[in-house]
Amino acid sequence: MEEKRRHRRYSPILEVLYSFDEGVKSRAKRVRDISEGGVSFYSAEKLPKNTDVDLEIVSGKYDKVIGVKAKVGWTEELPSLNGHKTQYIIGMIFNEEVAELGSI
Repeated sequence: MEEKRRHRRYSPILEVLYSFDEGVKSRAKRVRDISEGGVSFYSAEKLPKNTDVDLEIVSGKYDKVIGVKAKVGWTEELPSLNGHKTQYIIGMIFNEEVAELGSI
């Protein structure tokens, strides 16, 4: 199968905070992967496709925060197991490539 991704994916230990509609910041449960073009993460909150989102990507390793504007590219609902709350994987597309991600 032909690879369609333009940027290499990383599975870092990062924290991602997100907000939309000028609302309260929410915290991603766990970052799945990240590249210069976007990020995917696990969330308890379903975000509709094409929603504009403000992100803060925080690296505990270097105490660095990167602010970036993004749009929801896709949302995948994960099966609920043993009565736990429904979880989602959210795929975000950055509005602009974020080259400084290589430094975190």
